[in-house]
Amino acid sequence: MVEGRSIHLLGSVRSVQGDDEDLLTGRQARLVLVYLALEHDRPVSADELAQVLWPDGPTRHWEGALRGVISKVRAFLNDADGTSVDGGCGPAATIENVGHTYRFVCRPDVPVDVWHARRELAQAEALVAADRGRDAAPAAGQAVALLVPPLLAGEPTGPRRWPSRHRDIMRRRSPSPRRLWRTMPTTRRAIAV
Repeated sequence: MVEGRSIHLLGSVRSVQGDDEDLLTGRQARLVLVYLALEHDRPVSADELAQVLWPDGPTRHWEGALRGVISKVRAFLNDADGTSVDGGCGPAATIENVGHTYRFVCRPDVPVDVWHARRELAQAEALVAADRGRDAAPAAGQAVALLVPPLLAGEPTGPRRWPSRHRDIMRRRSPSPRRLWRTMPTTRRAIAV
């Protein structure tokens, strides 16, 4: 049986299914996919995506250029031969659009690394806040391991750049190693990395 597809947004943006790994090429396609995946709980307007792609102002024919980028992302998310992935259960992930909005939609059985890291961070944060640091170590360790490859490495940083904002959110939510260290005196050696 073929393993299910997983989507990786940390490090190289890629889709993995079994031994097959497909990299998403093109800066704009990576920006759009990562942005829509991070904002998956809401529709994103075409104007907002234009700001992501062209922060200094959109190009003259930006609507057509954006549709081209969306098409490239959709092609990446679908099988090369056009068939649905995972045995006909429908696409693992796609970009839906209604009117002038777009939304990243992913089947619940398809892991997305940044979502997994966020869940692990939230769990570790809750356990540390409840003075259960020992119980937080596995979740924090998973999150740290997932967050080693950076989100959109090489993209410009700064307060106005959205990749920086998301990196900062992940960093802020991560329980500090020092706090975990203080809450787990009996397992200090196990987590000292």
